[in-house]
Amino acid sequence: MFPHRLAVILFVLLSLSGNAQRSITSQFQSSCVSPPPPPAFVAQDSGVAETGSRSVGYKIPFDTIRFNHVLGTQAFDVVVCFDGVINSSQIANADRYVDSLVKTLESIAQYNPRFKYFNVYRVAKISNEQGAAWGFAGDTNVDNRYGSRFNKYGLPRLILPEKYDTLFADIEQFVPQYDLALNLCYDKKYGGSGWNLYDGRKVASFTLDEQTGWHLGDEVACHEMQHIMPFAGHGFLGDEYEDTLACPIYDTIPISYLISPNFTGDTFLDRKWEHCMGLPGIGFYPNAGICPNHYRPADNCIMHQVFGFPAFCPVCRENSTAWLDSMINPVYNVSPLPLSFSGGYTFKVSVDTPFANTFLYQWLLDDTLVATSVDSLTLNFSQVSNSVNHTLKFVCTDVDGHIIDTTLRRPWITSWNLLTKDTAVGVSVISQSEIFSVTPNPAKTEVSIQSSSLIKSVTITDMLGRCVFRNDTVNNPLLRTDVSTLTKGVYIVTAVTKSGKGFTRKLVVSF
Repeated sequence: MFPHRLAVILFVLLSLSGNAQRSITSQFQSSCVSPPPPPAFVAQDSGVAETGSRSVGYKIPFDTIRFNHVLGTQAFDVVVCFDGVINSSQIANADRYVDSLVKTLESIAQYNPRFKYFNVYRVAKISNEQGAAWGFAGDTNVDNRYGSRFNKYGLPRLILPEKYDTLFADIEQFVPQYDLALNLCYDKKYGGSGWNLYDGRKVASFTLDEQTGWHLGDEVACHEMQHIMPFAGHGFLGDEYEDTLACPIYDTIPISYLISPNFTGDTFLDRKWEHCMGLPGIGFYPNAGICPNHYRPADNCIMHQVFGFPAFCPVCRENSTAWLDSMINPVYNVSPLPLSFSGGYTFKVSVDTPFANTFLYQWLLDDTLVATSVDSLTLNFSQVSNSVNHTLKFVCTDVDGHIIDTTLRRPWITSWNLLTKDTAVGVSVISQSEIFSVTPNPAKTEVSIQSSSLIKSVTITDMLGRCVFRNDTVNNPLLRTDVSTLTKGVYIVTAVTKSGKGFTRKLVVSF
């Protein structure tokens, strides 16, 4: 007889890079690809309150349940897709269930203070037939949109969508920058899965309700989400229960127990949660990770069982809190650089703080702490050495108590390159015969970039490191380029000559 609990949930973690995982810093890497514009759905659903629920009525096939209008796509984007719905009435019923699920997610301890960072959407496209395939009455087929099917690998409660390309194409049609995909199958048998594909895409599946009257959808959804929240460098949460049916299958999958922070095979040599020992209920409990001879950190955790909806244990809360922090960027409205580095100038950022503010602010000049606890800093350039360039950083760190291991507190960093000295870089010795110039400067329409030797490439970046111009095939000592379309401000011109020497100059673009 199959055990009446969730069968094996996570088999494969093959990529720690999410389909749309965003950087934890607000710095842009130097490249000539412009940041993507805000997606069209923001304007279409601008009437949805930042922390409220959907507007009256339901939208087919796409609806916004909640959206952070301050951070936009810098928030955490969750997309719920419906499989096996066959009419608008079922979509409305599933929508009401999702509204309930959102409230449940908001009540979870590690999510509650930062639930304002959740953007939640849903995609509802009609299937030809209702529910999921196989089930418990025999080998059946259901013509649903995403191919959701129970009894995968002979495990009755394991449900997976087999039409992954259709699922992710539907999501990307409306939410191209999604972070987490949830597949809600319109079927009253309970089951679920948290699945990581070879190409890095992730989807958690769960069903609407349970055939015997138990309402397990919320529990299963919360459990499954943790399987596809891998925190880089710290692993992902695995199942903490033992399942003799699933164990032989689980052992054939190339997965390392070492990267799961919530179970271990050695209580002495592999103390993954030693930093949590001493907290209430934390210890080494047997029978975890599907197979025997493994240990879990707590006797009561939703990763161990879903019945009764237990809370996440401290080890699991820590991992999911750190992962969520890695998926958002609460810093916005960053001050640009001044047009000149003289007199005083106030650098300022805006931070969308969590409901219970656990953010620590630090300002560093050349890695020396100069201010804390403030979101602005006035710098007097007359008191800053102009013999070298400087770097100013604003560092925002989440010191939430759920993150017990301080090495998991990854900061959001905004930096400004203060070009107090206009100098060439990357050249050991520059002879008097080697000349590099950018004229006119300031420039309004066109700028001439000239060297006494042949120029190989030229790159122009703004003060956030974003590339606005690049030419890798100059092959000439002179390059003229149009700057009339650039925003007024300060830019960095970098040129590399055929000999491999590099030069930089500050360029001011004015109107």
